[in-house]
Formats: sequence, C-alpha cells, structure tokens
Amino acid sequence: MNLNIGIVGAGAISEIGYIPAIKQTRGILLRGLVDTNEKRLKYLRDKFNLQYYTVNLEKIIDKIDALIIATPPHTHQAIAKKAFGAGLNVLCEKPMANNSKECQKIIDFSKKAKKILAIGHAYRLLPDRQSLHSLLRNKIKTIKEINIEQGAKASWPTKTGYSFRKGLVPGGVLFNEGLHSLDFIYWLLGYPKKIEYFDDSIGGLESNCQIRLVYNNSIRSKLRFSRTCSLSNTIKVILKNNIIQTSTNYADFSIVSLLQSQLQNFKKAIEGKENQMVSGDEASNIIKIIESCYCIKKRRQLPKRAPIPGEVW
Repeated sequence: MNLNIGIVGAGAISEIGYIPAIKQTRGILLRGLVDTNEKRLKYLRDKFNLQYYTVNLEKIIDKIDALIIATPPHTHQAIAKKAFGAGLNVLCEKPMANNSKECQKIIDFSKKAKKILAIGHAYRLLPDRQSLHSLLRNKIKTIKEINIEQGAKASWPTKTGYSFRKGLVPGGVLFNEGLHSLDFIYWLLGYPKKIEYFDDSIGGLESNCQIRLVYNNSIRSKLRFSRTCSLSNTIKVILKNNIIQTSTNYADFSIVSLLQSQLQNFKKAIEGKENQMVSGDEASNIIKIIESCYCIKKRRQLPKRAPIPGEVW
C-alpha cells in the first residue's frame, strides 16, 4: 500500500534530501509541500514538477497519511500538534525541539493520537554506524574510551540561517551539527552519569565545543565539534586490546540514499513491520544531554576579553 506523505518546510533539507528521496522510494507518494514562503514553493514546484503546494497545511491534510516536519525546531511543537490532531503519523527532522519540555509535549501528542512519531537522526542508518554499533554491542565490556571529532567550515546551504540565529535556537555547533555524533554515543551507551562541557561562546552561539562523558561502566567519551576548524572527522573506539576507527562523514552514501532508508523505516513502522529507528523518547534524551551542557555553560565565568578566534581550539 502506498504511503501518501506531505512535507512542511521548503528549505535545503527538502530540496536536496526529502523531495528527491520520496520520488525515488517505491510505495511513498509526495502529496503536498507546505511553506509560508511562496517564492520558495513556486521554485520547488517548477524544479520537481510538484502537483500540490500551499502555504496552508490544512489544505493538504485530507490528502495525506503522514507528515514530514522539516522546519526550524522552534516551530515543531505547533506543527506536530496540528498533524497528530488530524490523525497523521509524523517524521520530525532533528533537532526534535529547542528544549526537552517541547519534546515531551510532542511525545504526548503522538501518544494521545496513537500515531507514529519518528525523529530524523538519520545518521543511525549509515552502514558504517550500523556495523560499528552491532560490533560494539558485543564488546561493551572491553570498551575503554570512545572519542569523536567532527568539524569543518560551515557549508550547509541553509535557506533561513536559523541555526546561526541566537533568537531561534538554544545553541550552535553542538545543538545542530554535533547532535548526530552525540546520538551515536547515546544509542550505544545510554545516558551518561557525568558530563563536562567547554565551548568558545562568550554570549552568542558556540562555534567550537568539547564534551567529556563518563558512563556507569567507567567508559569515557570525548567529543569535539567545530564549525570553523577542519578536524579528523572520526569515531575512534579504544578497546582493551584493539582500536577501531571509522569516519563521521557519509561521503560514500548520498543524503538522498540516507533519507530513502529513513523513509522506508518510517513506512514500515506505520505498517507495524518495524520499530521506528529513533523514537521521540530517545531524541528527547539527546536534547536533555545538550541542555545539561548548556546549563554548565551558564555557570561559568566569561572572559574579560574576547579570545582570538580559535586560539584555544
């Protein structure tokens, strides 16, 4: 049976990811695109030959079974409420919301509607991460440390720039780019018992940060994220008698292919054939870890002068 799906959000992730992925995925049909920017809607209509596009979500609700929320995170709660209220299943892009309270409200909406809530932590579906996770689950007792570096000059072709606007998001590189790698650690080890956090923010959004985590089994993890520095972009796992290393990137796996895998999982979850890859509860816990990091930042004393950009990173 076909899944009739709509998208709210006509930004970069829809243009280079979701729309082509849906068009290339058997059994999923794009029945509508919604955005408040009519110019963007018309551009994507012409580029992809879209039949249905509108500035009003209500105009496509009766045509769809599920909705992809691909808007900035501060809008997710209100859109999810409408979608679940209309009896739709929801795939919500990451970050799930700006804070854990909003995450919980979205989870409550889904439970009340008895509909699927899936979260777009798509990196879990990368073949390398799937393989590494399966391997390490059988070696948990031999893991000593997991170190992740992820960083490069910011290059995502954003259409709104929301992730760089302090009034719209609670943080910078950790909240947006670092979330995927933090999610991998959580997927493997669960919630940490100790968190240490450092970043280069002196009142704005951080461009560089470091996190140190400790888990109940004494496993340690160090994570470093950057929007300005070229880092090694690796996941390095130190075992008692071995070291395993893989890339944080998906150069050999296109974003369209990645989102196709996510869409297929979403469809099967709706059909009751699979669990959604990332649940609302899991995504909410990632936001809680990030909130803990930012609480640590609030307690620190700011420097008397701004450092030379990047000098401590």
